[in-house]
Amino acid sequence: MVAHDRELLVDGGTRRLAGLTGAEALAAAPGLLRYETALDVLRGRARAHLDLKLRSQDSVHELAAVERAVEALGADRVLVTTGNVHTVQAVRAWARGRHPGLLAALSVGGSVAGRPPAVQLRAVRDQLLPGHLLAESGADAVAANHWLALLTVARLARRRRLPLAVWTVDHDRWLRHWLRPGRAWLVVTNRPARALELRGGAGAGAPDGAPGGAR
Repeated sequence: MVAHDRELLVDGGTRRLAGLTGAEALAAAPGLLRYETALDVLRGRARAHLDLKLRSQDSVHELAAVERAVEALGADRVLVTTGNVHTVQAVRAWARGRHPGLLAALSVGGSVAGRPPAVQLRAVRDQLLPGHLLAESGADAVAANHWLALLTVARLARRRRLPLAVWTVDHDRWLRHWLRPGRAWLVVTNRPARALELRGGAGAGAPDGAPGGAR
């Protein structure tokens, strides 16, 4: 299934998507798109940003999803992002020697609410200064919350010559900022039509090598 949120409304309550079978997820949200259907829609038409939010033992399911996307679209038309260092490592190891064009980005950002104070502090530190995590993961790109990118991560990406994807940019002011040449390799937005308008029209195309430019 293709879904953005980690939880679904089931029988008046919320259930974690990871704890549902495919049939249960479809019963709760009939509009959910099957992964294979999404790949069929994209095949030959568009590139894909595959954001892996869940983790399985030894990244078995994540690697299966990546392999299917690469088979359907081609390695140079897929960007894989995940906030898990071990998943990035697994994707990089799988792609090495097989699909050199596949980019695996470490995603930086996200809520730290609900964690113990000491864990929150470490998480915030790692989000602001993720250099050691990037090195450990072997990521060949970085995806960051655009506020974190503005503060520290964009400079880090430039120093390490890593493609930078920023999310999620919806306000006109910040769309203009990140869409300027050299600011970001990929801009994730809920307002793609507006982003294209600000960038100069739909005919402008995507940055060289990017899965989509403004998404």
